[in-house]
Amino acid sequence: MVDLQGKEKGNISLPLELQSYENEQERNKPIIINMQKAFYNVKISDIENRINRLKDRNDELSEEIETTDDLIFAADTETADEIANLTKLVKSQNNRIETLKNQINTLENNRIQDKETHENNVELFKHKYLEKKVELVSQIKVLNAKINVLEEFKKRQSALEEKLEANKQRMIEYEKEVKEILENIRRKNTTVGHEKNISEQCSNIKRNIVTTKIHNSVLKKLQNKYNEMKERLSIMNIPDSETENKQRLAIENAKTEECITRLRLSKMQTLLHKENTKIGIAKYLDRRVECKIKAIVEALYDVKYIVSCLLKHPPTTESSYVKLLLLLRHRISKGQSKLRCSTVKSVESVLRETECRAQDLKEIPDDIDLETLSESEDTKLSCRAILDERKSSGGEEGAIEISVKSSTFDNELNEIFEDSMLFDIEEHEFVKEVEYVDDEELLNEANEE
Repeated sequence: MVDLQGKEKGNISLPLELQSYENEQERNKPIIINMQKAFYNVKISDIENRINRLKDRNDELSEEIETTDDLIFAADTETADEIANLTKLVKSQNNRIETLKNQINTLENNRIQDKETHENNVELFKHKYLEKKVELVSQIKVLNAKINVLEEFKKRQSALEEKLEANKQRMIEYEKEVKEILENIRRKNTTVGHEKNISEQCSNIKRNIVTTKIHNSVLKKLQNKYNEMKERLSIMNIPDSETENKQRLAIENAKTEECITRLRLSKMQTLLHKENTKIGIAKYLDRRVECKIKAIVEALYDVKYIVSCLLKHPPTTESSYVKLLLLLRHRISKGQSKLRCSTVKSVESVLRETECRAQDLKEIPDDIDLETLSESEDTKLSCRAILDERKSSGGEEGAIEISVKSSTFDNELNEIFEDSMLFDIEEHEFVKEVEYVDDEELLNEANEE
């Protein structure tokens, strides 16, 4: 028993924790008997040992659980691998089965087709056999008929030969008769031709007789007329040589004036033709300048179009840049070629050509300047030229040649001018018709690249 009242003695065998409380304040606290404390301590130690054992057991069980989990995971992986391998095998076997089924189906279809083709071939061979049989039978029949005909011909050959000889003799006789008939016809025709010739000769002789009679009567009448005119002219007075010379001079003066007027007219025509050529050259230059302007405007529009396309669709690669540069160069060279093709000759060269062509007027002397001479010098030189021309080939013919040559000169100049104009127009049209590369296609290719 524990001495609860022994304050001085105390309980020496118990620890301090199990001693009674000394203070009055601590006395109100619950008091544990020493035996109960020992029992509880033993029980607590037993429980702690048990807890330690359970902890050890829990650790062992956790280790076993981890090992079992590892084993289960390994088993699961092995089973998954085996399941995957088995599924692969199943799929491969199924695919193989399907391929075999397809092969079986194809073989079955091929067998059916081969069977059908074999049946068709058998039918065709039968049909060909029947046709060939019919053909051979028909040929045999034809050959039999020919053999029969040949046998009949051999039997009748002698009679046919006799008939053929008789026909030949008849043909010879017919030919002789025809020759005789043709000879008689030819003789009749020759006699008829001779009769016609004789009748024509007789008619010609009669005509000649009539013409000779008419000729003689005409000669007689002309002789009578000649005698009458001779009598009449004997009555008329014959003029003197001086009056004849005066008349001749007057006629020559009139002819010279006519030549002068013709020469002035030809000079005016040449001046008018020069003015016309100048006007034509001016028009020609105007047209060529218009062509140049059109070519420049076309080149500018092409460059503008290319620049607008570049702004809308900029290129992405170097090759497209190179193509676009080549395109610009092509369009610029196109405009330059048009400008080169539309080169204009100077007006001086055209006038020089016309002046060189003016030398073809051989009737006008080389010293005459048609634009600067006065009327007096013009008349003197023209009279001198006309007199020289009349001494060489006659007055009237010279004047006519001047006018004719002036007109031919005008025609030649007109033809030259028209030919040059046509040549230039055709050249310009040829430049327009030259085939160039399509700009839109090149731009599209560049944009696509």
